[in-house]
Amino acid sequence: MKKKLQQTIAKFLFLKHDKWLSSVNSLKTYFDNLKNEPTQNSNKIKQDKRREKHLFLAKKHSCKKVQFQNTYQEWCSTDVHTFTPDSIEEENQKHLVIFWGGGTSTEGMLSEVYGFAKETKLTIHAFNYPFVNSSEGEIYTHNDLVTCSKAVLNSLPIHMDKTILYGDCYGAAVAESTYQSLVAENKKPAGRILSNSFSHFSSAADYLIFANIRMALFNDPTTRISLFVTALIYALFSPILLIIHLLIFCFLPYLDWNPSPIKTATHQSKSLWVTNRCNDTVLNSAALNRKVIQSDDWKSKNSLLSVTTLKARAKRFSNQPHFADLADIETNEEGKNMYNLCEHFAMQCTR
Repeated sequence: MKKKLQQTIAKFLFLKHDKWLSSVNSLKTYFDNLKNEPTQNSNKIKQDKRREKHLFLAKKHSCKKVQFQNTYQEWCSTDVHTFTPDSIEEENQKHLVIFWGGGTSTEGMLSEVYGFAKETKLTIHAFNYPFVNSSEGEIYTHNDLVTCSKAVLNSLPIHMDKTILYGDCYGAAVAESTYQSLVAENKKPAGRILSNSFSHFSSAADYLIFANIRMALFNDPTTRISLFVTALIYALFSPILLIIHLLIFCFLPYLDWNPSPIKTATHQSKSLWVTNRCNDTVLNSAALNRKVIQSDDWKSKNSLLSVTTLKARAKRFSNQPHFADLADIETNEEGKNMYNLCEHFAMQCTR
């Protein structure tokens, strides 16, 4: 029974299959096909901005499969995608490892990967958890995500003191847990960026459930309709929601799904940057930056950021800051976007 409940939570958080992959089998196959397209198709690719960006990534791409065992000693595997910058010798490379949040994937977030690869000189590594696209096996606990992440990091030809962990939403909680586990093994990474995340999962879980239910009902979990939607959800599903809330607050620790980044990510420092978004009604008061002790440097100035209002950058979820792309976030550093600030943090940590 416990195993089944653990699996249900894991699937609720992470199960995802990107439909566009069905015709190409895997991201590696897709990139290989792009690189091998006939020369006469080059103009066609240039006319398609999305494919042009993907070709840019394909030329920098390499892939490897990594295996690990979950809580129940079952074998799992994931593909690790690496995007290497041009003209930087291996010994001088700085690395950024991306930890995606629930409901996202490397294949579904190629625009984000492109932003990092285009705007920085960092070597980017990205991977999916089991239940996501071509990854194999199953996860049951938060610690399975940490085990997966450590297997990925240990498989890469990198120096930990030149490596930054970047996590978004639930991925930030995984990044923090992975960081602390590696510190305990004397393999300390240079630092971590915890973006868009919560202080305690039990505090954020009910908000996240609302967001997922709104997504299922309206395909648009936005702040503009959140009050109406919340009222409607309670009216229609209040007994079910009551049970869900009881499960969240009573059983998450028992089911090993209750990470609390604030226990170790307590204050902005040389090795930690915590940043959230203004008007995020998905996390609300559970946002991590509300609990972190701030400092006097640029990290605290950029611990709470807004989504751009420029029409040219308007996105489907731009009125719900939690779901906005990094490219949609306005920083408080003149002339620098979020990708630039991540690189700046990495350079400071890895001196």
